[in-house]
Amino acid sequence: MALATIGLLCILSSFFVNQVSRNQTNDAEIIDIAARQRLLTVQMVQYLEDIRDGRSINPNGRATSYLLQRARADWLIAHRQLQQLAQTQNLSELNAVVNETGTIFGALDQIARRAIASESISEAAYGEARLIQKEYLNKQTQVIRYLLGLHETKISRLNQIQTFCSLLIVLVVIAEGVWVFRPLVRGLQDKFDRESDQREELEAIRRELGDQNQSLHHKQRELSHALRRAEDMSKLSRYAAARFEELFAGLPIAAFTFDESGDVFEWNREAETLFGIKAPQVVGRNLTEFRVLPNAGTQYLEIVKRVFSGEHIYDLEQSIRRSDNQIRTAVCNAFPLTDPDGNITGGVCSLQDVTEARKEALRIQESESLFRVSTESLQSGIVFMDRHLKITQCNPRGAEILGVPLDHIVGESMNHQLVDCICEDGSPLVPESGPLLVAFRTRRPVQDFIYGIRRDDGRITWISVNASPVQLPGASEPIGAVASFTDITNIRIQQRRLLDEMQKTNEQSLVLEVQKMELEAANARLEDLATTDGLTGLKNHRSFQEFLEREFALAARNNRRLSIILLDVDHFKQFNDDFGHQAGDKVLKGVADALLAVARTSDFVGRYGGEEFVIVLPETDTEGAMEAAERFRKIIEDQKWPYRTVTASFGVSTLSPMIDDKAELVALADAALYTAKRLGRNQCFHASELRQTA
Repeated sequence: MALATIGLLCILSSFFVNQVSRNQTNDAEIIDIAARQRLLTVQMVQYLEDIRDGRSINPNGRATSYLLQRARADWLIAHRQLQQLAQTQNLSELNAVVNETGTIFGALDQIARRAIASESISEAAYGEARLIQKEYLNKQTQVIRYLLGLHETKISRLNQIQTFCSLLIVLVVIAEGVWVFRPLVRGLQDKFDRESDQREELEAIRRELGDQNQSLHHKQRELSHALRRAEDMSKLSRYAAARFEELFAGLPIAAFTFDESGDVFEWNREAETLFGIKAPQVVGRNLTEFRVLPNAGTQYLEIVKRVFSGEHIYDLEQSIRRSDNQIRTAVCNAFPLTDPDGNITGGVCSLQDVTEARKEALRIQESESLFRVSTESLQSGIVFMDRHLKITQCNPRGAEILGVPLDHIVGESMNHQLVDCICEDGSPLVPESGPLLVAFRTRRPVQDFIYGIRRDDGRITWISVNASPVQLPGASEPIGAVASFTDITNIRIQQRRLLDEMQKTNEQSLVLEVQKMELEAANARLEDLATTDGLTGLKNHRSFQEFLEREFALAARNNRRLSIILLDVDHFKQFNDDFGHQAGDKVLKGVADALLAVARTSDFVGRYGGEEFVIVLPETDTEGAMEAAERFRKIIEDQKWPYRTVTASFGVSTLSPMIDDKAELVALADAALYTAKRLGRNQCFHASELRQTA
């Protein structure tokens, strides 16, 4: 009996040990899958960063988009395995958290799929992916902590079972002294040893997961710092954009930006000055709509086409007729605007007003021509230098300009300072930087090189030098260099004076422009006062006559429909007698507001005189006019008046071939109004029914 009991206990203890061992194996597998998911998530965000930065091929030669797709697939497989293990072991809490991580990963998966399809990702999408990663890692940490806690519980249970079985076996062996159970005990001890090894392996996995968790926390801190830096960069970017708009508006030259269709979307202050058109009149409209542009803007559309083909346009001369009919000459430069990916998103065009510069150049040419005519002996200076850097020739005029005797020049080395030379900024000009040596050394022409010669008396003679290397056909090295130079001291003085005059002219033009704007604003205010009724704010009788004159002529010429409505406030005189003229004025203002609330934007609403109002209805026939009159009548009647109900009578007339002029149209409406009042007031009557009523 004792032996049977011992055997049964051994079998039961072996069964429990096997069950716990199997659960431990499953726990280790779940932890391994969860850790693999964390690693795959971090890898996916890293691949998205590579795609954002243009690293389409990784160092191992694999396509980044392929690696991203593979990481997605591995994660989804691991997720399904994790769900199956959670359901198999009836771990409802783990299953709920796993489903939550799947939902979070779904948002990251959508970003990854779009990046794989387009092989690109925006900065905003990448930032969103980093935030999703952070949320996912936090949730995954809960999964791992839950598994580690569950694992520790099972290990504790396994230790209790092992302790119980060991004590039980020892007691049985001592009690019975039966040695036949040695193999069974040894087998159980071997199983316990294996379980101990598994516990050590699980403990190693736990330590590894702890290290990974610390690494992920470190990466999360780095991500937080990166997000803060990105937010700071975003603020700096918005500030830079605002500063760019300010700088663009304040550029010293005219400039505007445009899209591919030629629509203008930026127009700076200098462009307003050059073209004589304010920015609100230009922005959002097409270049072809402005007559001030060359060839009604078609030439600018050609510039738009060239810019959007990637071309840079330089020094294209344009003739501009301003809005005040002034003709201005400008030099145009245009180039495309691109996004970070190199796509052309727009274009910018700058125009430098060279009208005065052209005039100045013409005046300078005239001065030079007069100077040459008056001094026939005046010629440019000529100096020739050989390959040994010695001056071999110099004409008398050159010696005169340099202020050095001719025999002191010929044979002299260019490395020797013949005269005291200074640059335009006043700094010394060393011989090595002179135009003749530069042209010889670089084998390229040097044009319009200007420097000054300081005389013994302190005067400075400014000269302009053009130098070129002298090279025989087929030779690889120049045999020397030649320079021509002229005295431009007087020209520089004239240029300085002309610039001063231009500045004064511009200041006077600015004052005149301000005065002109003030005068236009005053005229607009006077015009508004002359055409508006002071009490109701509606257009007055004069405005009505002018509007009807235009609409009547247009309708008669083009066979269009036209109707007018005359209305009179019922018993208005009695209302004034009963409640006073101030109350009557409020009634007139209320009627005006009611009419404006119902009228169309194309309708004319005005005060005809006294308590009478007039409404002109373009493109409206008899039926439409009567419907409109009824709407006006109804809104007046339904108003909440302070003293008593206010109503009005309406007379309507419509243009027909029998009506010859606008006065007849008004007279018919007046007659219809009289009939409406005679028939009981607060009603609408059309002039076409006058004969039937009569």
